[in-house]
Amino acid sequence: MDTRGQRLLIYRPAPRLRRVAAVPLEGTPYGLAYDPNQNLIWVTNYNTDQVTPIQADGDATNFTVLPSLSGGDGPWGVAYDPVHNYVYVANSLDSSVSV
Repeated sequence: MDTRGQRLLIYRPAPRLRRVAAVPLEGTPYGLAYDPNQNLIWVTNYNTDQVTPIQADGDATNFTVLPSLSGGDGPWGVAYDPVHNYVYVANSLDSSVSV
């Protein structure tokens, strides 16, 4: 995550660490969670109070930023629950959790 450059950096670890994409985002991206069932990356955007889903293709070479969702005040952390298919967002400025 590049919080100052407002982008999500994607790297492929093997055979050598290599950056394969830089996905531009609005706000200050901070938290990240991955949903392997839908191949979605969830990113919190602290300054815009939103959570942005990013769709990855099957081989993780192309990424599509989907419409952002409103979150709480200062979304910071995010977690994906594969059992219930929920995304939980920790909001730092109003001490709440959004589902």
